[in-house]
Amino acid sequence: MSGLEIEPSWFLLYPTVNSQKIETLTEAKKVQIKGFVMIDATWRKARKLLHLYPELTQLPALSFQQSKNSIYHIRKSPNESALSSFEAIIYACEALGAKQTRSMINFMAHAQARLWQRKPTAAIAQHLKRNTE
Repeated sequence: MSGLEIEPSWFLLYPTVNSQKIETLTEAKKVQIKGFVMIDATWRKARKLLHLYPELTQLPALSFQQSKNSIYHIRKSPNESALSSFEAIIYACEALGAKQTRSMINFMAHAQARLWQRKPTAAIAQHLKRNTE
């Protein structure tokens, strides 16, 4: 990954000390964003990847001021506001003005409930109840 050219219109979607809060971006800044670099790994492995590839930290970073509670419960999270990669991408797109994102979150909730093949967790059951009525 050496020789990475930093493109100012691409952002690392990862909470860092210096990350900009996606909800506070101006409309002018939002339209300049071409895409996100997303580290799809456990939180522990993501931190390791940032250490192994410091070029990633040269990208401007975005994070959430206050993220929604995660409905992903297959793996452990450091806290309730630690989102899965899929959720983070959906919520980032939503914050930038994307419409029709609810169907993607609903898909995730249904797929997760099906994967468990048992009574879904309380968070999933609550989400499904709210969004299918």
